[in-house]
Amino acid sequence: MANWDEIQKEWETTKITLADLAEKHDIKLGTLKSRKSREKWSRDVTEKDATKK
Repeated sequence: MANWDEIQKEWETTKITLADLAEKHDIKLGTLKSRKSREKWSRDVTEKDATKK
C-alpha cells in the first residue's frame, strides 16, 4: 500500500513530475492525479515566482 503522506511530501518538496512520482511508487498516474486534486496538494509557490524574476 502506498504511503500517501510520503508521496505528497515528496511532490511538494521536489520538482519531480507526477508521472515520475507515480512510476517511482508503482501507482497509476490517474490515481495520483485524483488524490492530488482531492487533497489539494500544493507546491511552494514562492519558489516558482522567484525563477520568473
